[in-house]
Amino acid sequence: MTAKIHALTIPKWGIEMLEGTVVEWHGQEGGDLAPGDELVDIETDKIVNTLEAPVAGVLRRCLAGKGETLKVGALLGVIAPADVDDEAIDAFVAAFQAAEPNSGEGRAAAEKPAASERPPAATAPAAAAAATARTRRVRVSPTAVQRAKELGVDINLVQGSGRRISAEDVERFAQQQAAGGADTQERAPYEAIPLSATRKTIARRLVEAKQEIPHFYLSIDIDMETALARRDDVNAKGGARLSVNDVVMRAAVICLQAVPDINAHLVDEEIRRFPAVNLAMAVATDRGIITPVIHGAENLGLSELAERAGEKSERARNAALAKEDLEGGTFTITNLGMYGISAFQAIVNPPQVAILALGACAERAVADSNGVRTARLMTATLSCDHRAVDGALGARFLSQLKASLESAADL
Repeated sequence: MTAKIHALTIPKWGIEMLEGTVVEWHGQEGGDLAPGDELVDIETDKIVNTLEAPVAGVLRRCLAGKGETLKVGALLGVIAPADVDDEAIDAFVAAFQAAEPNSGEGRAAAEKPAASERPPAATAPAAAAAATARTRRVRVSPTAVQRAKELGVDINLVQGSGRRISAEDVERFAQQQAAGGADTQERAPYEAIPLSATRKTIARRLVEAKQEIPHFYLSIDIDMETALARRDDVNAKGGARLSVNDVVMRAAVICLQAVPDINAHLVDEEIRRFPAVNLAMAVATDRGIITPVIHGAENLGLSELAERAGEKSERARNAALAKEDLEGGTFTITNLGMYGISAFQAIVNPPQVAILALGACAERAVADSNGVRTARLMTATLSCDHRAVDGALGARFLSQLKASLESAADL
């Protein structure tokens, strides 16, 4: 009978992928499936992929709810024919053991027929979940069982918000129990929000970058009057609506070609300099900062670059980026000027060797030979990896950027 039962596990979609977070189920528990049907959206390393049904059958179990994070190889659901009874499904879940991400043995272990009719003993949280489900006729996700153990909660007292008890239900019950169990205590003064898969990845990479890369920072003030006039002139003619960021990106592309040592990666003990400018741009989304890449930016004019940037930003916010949209960046630009930030220092995104941080264009007093005047200035800060970029090289790039924007001749 177990040969008819198929384990649905968190796939390994990339070399660095360690876990996935359930974003949305498309399949309904109890619903019929055909091979290739969209089953569930899973958030991985800054992108959302859709897992499709590998076989035909019925989705008999959904073992992880929206927002739950599972390791690669963990049991996500069960597909089986309708004639397989619930007890067999429960036994399958109890016997399942997640394989190591690269071993590919988890499914085989779970689908191996038992030596007797009695399912093998299991010490994993999945076993407790299945046993509880049989006695209470309410399904419990393995993650919920583990979370209940961590919080010291009796899983039998938890009420599910849906057709099965999730880790969120356990956490909600624990908070209610803590609030109601102490007459003199107030409710928790904060809301615990688990890190999403994207934010975990961002956190891990930023820690690694800050610990391993010897950063130094160079800042320069740029008179943006001429560049902004160029932007206004293009906008007045219609077509793509240019932002300040678009104009700076175009200038940066030109300068990266003039100072190619900044358009590089540092890999082990080798600096890899690229003729093509694959420009990454930081985009704020509700899942964290995403950096889609505009490949071959040196081949795009100002309006084309702005159009491509707008498209990539929209797809980033809608979690519609493909894996290749996030790969191959050679230089990154990040901008907080729209929030009124005058200047800031960004963290280098390895293996890139520098990142450009832009502040707001703001009117400031400027002294020149004719006295004092006002001009719209922008502070640009270049964060550099000192292993590959020295101060003179970084300063040369910023000087080129200043000259390019203040003349706007080649934009």
